[in-house]
Amino acid sequence: MPYEDDEARRAARARLQARMEKRASADGSVQKSPTASRGMRQSSRQTSERASKSAPTRSAGHDSRRSARSVSQRATRTQNRRQHAPITSTYRTRSGRALPSSSPASAFDAVIEKLPSGVPPIALPIAGAAILLIIILIVAVPRCSGSQQVDEPANGQAQQAQSANTSSNAGSNSSTLASPTTTVTVDESNDLQRALVDLIGKDETAKLLASARTDSDALWIAAHPEQYAFDGIEVQQKILKLAADEPASLKYVREFPAQYPSSEAKADGSIAMDSKSPSSDVPDTNIPHFYQWDRRWGNTVYSSAAFGLTGCGPTSFAMVYQGVTGATDKTPYDFGKLAQERNYMSEYEGTASEFFTGIAEEFGMSCELYYPSADTITQLLSGGATIIANLGPGQFTQHGHFFVLAGLDSSGKVIVNDPYSVVRSSQTWDADTIAGDAIALYAYTSA
Repeated sequence: MPYEDDEARRAARARLQARMEKRASADGSVQKSPTASRGMRQSSRQTSERASKSAPTRSAGHDSRRSARSVSQRATRTQNRRQHAPITSTYRTRSGRALPSSSPASAFDAVIEKLPSGVPPIALPIAGAAILLIIILIVAVPRCSGSQQVDEPANGQAQQAQSANTSSNAGSNSSTLASPTTTVTVDESNDLQRALVDLIGKDETAKLLASARTDSDALWIAAHPEQYAFDGIEVQQKILKLAADEPASLKYVREFPAQYPSSEAKADGSIAMDSKSPSSDVPDTNIPHFYQWDRRWGNTVYSSAAFGLTGCGPTSFAMVYQGVTGATDKTPYDFGKLAQERNYMSEYEGTASEFFTGIAEEFGMSCELYYPSADTITQLLSGGATIIANLGPGQFTQHGHFFVLAGLDSSGKVIVNDPYSVVRSSQTWDADTIAGDAIALYAYTSA
């Protein structure tokens, strides 16, 4: 769970209340659009950008008036500039990469010197445009390419990458996962990388930087960890680890600072995640895959935090409900609201276990509670039941978690629909491994 003591809870509640009031105020004064939540933050920036964009037009007029000046005046001005303001010969980008020794100013001088004495006035604006292009090529292009080097050390030398299958804690349960297969070496002399290591550890930092090689959302997240600190360090750490461990969540995590908290779920079907099995190695079952950090509902508030971090219970129940009954009228968000309304949800504690037995009959299912064992899991799944496992701290979670046992593959391993992890859902698991961490099993069949 995100918070562990009363003082942290009070502080988190105050932060959440302030952020909700700020979001409500912004929503009331600005018409919602895909970028509306960022509009107020960027208004002052856009004003300055508009002002800067108008500057070239004004300077062009000055250039036209200067075109009447003689070539000798230009040569004298160039001579004076060289004598009194020498140009530094070497520039460096943010990544430490050296630019060519010819600076933008020296390139300007070279073009001026090569103008013939009888150059027509119209040639000066053309020359100015050419000089501007040279400056862009010398300065802007290296900066753009340099910004992609967040996973390289400060000295600019590329790290040696190697291809490997990512293995989980499950040992023999490992298969090809959805996490990055390219590893990087973390350079803790780099301030940004060291800050990430302090927050999420070296292994998760390496995974996030590996994703940042090819994914712009991961690159932004790795470069802006401070953007996730507004709801406390526990939430900051958890959502950064989510981005590192679950590449499919990167879009959600990238949007989180601007989108959370949201007062209601989005009905936009265009952002829905694929409901099929995320791995061809795992057989499809009749149980759909839903994820609590789905962008349709992941930014709503549940148990005093983001549904994407705390909504594993309602999301698991939604998968079982749709798979067992065939109905599609209820989403994870709907069951989260129901749990809250009927007091099955506790602030900062997530979903109460009574939720899973208390509403099953109302939604066309029967539910039986079982003590966890490998034999029980295998027998229930072989008999056609679908199980929600209540998990304690261990291999799958640090605090507590729910996920769905959807069936068995041909070798007798368990197919898991984990609402928090595409990676774990993309492999099968030994029943012993699950039973070892489980607190209780809730077996569902059609009523």
